[in-house]
Amino acid sequence: MKTRDPYVAWVGASVVAGVVVSLVNIAGVPLLGVAFLALAPALILSPIVAMFEGNPVLWIVLTLLGVAVTVATTYLTFVLLFVGLGALLPTLWPGTSSAPLWTLPVVAALACFIGAFPLGVLQRYALPAVRGAWSFPLATMLGAAALSPLVLAIINAPVDRTPILGALGGLVYGVATATALGRAYAARPEIT
Repeated sequence: MKTRDPYVAWVGASVVAGVVVSLVNIAGVPLLGVAFLALAPALILSPIVAMFEGNPVLWIVLTLLGVAVTVATTYLTFVLLFVGLGALLPTLWPGTSSAPLWTLPVVAALACFIGAFPLGVLQRYALPAVRGAWSFPLATMLGAAALSPLVLAIINAPVDRTPILGALGGLVYGVATATALGRAYAARPEIT
């Protein structure tokens, strides 16, 4: 196996996970949607976690736990951002009766970015190479922001839920986290 093969598999599996989550629409039942949002990537990426000398079972458990915590932190962040934005909008756009169209996607991306911090912190314990690195939680946060349209679709927000959005979100997550994994492996001391 070539050195780059696990990284290519990681990115490919992340894209597949994004597409699968975008295709299976469990909107209307948010808890089932969130459970599927957690379970699909956890299961799809678990064999690749083993390629990085990680624990696939621990990966699945920590991903499910991490997504549960992330839902709470993302929701809280979402509410706080909307309250803050609601207070700020009359100052920025006086005389308007509603928020600009960009408000929902930007707030959702920021909320998913901030809210995904616990997920990244928990997931790194399943991957020995990134256990002490902060690049993996940051990469997970970037991936969560890219996948925010799927999160909005789960709560029945008026957004597109197309496979291309899932693929692009999965690609961003995959490239960001594969880069963090690569940096962690490059920083490991060589044992001879």
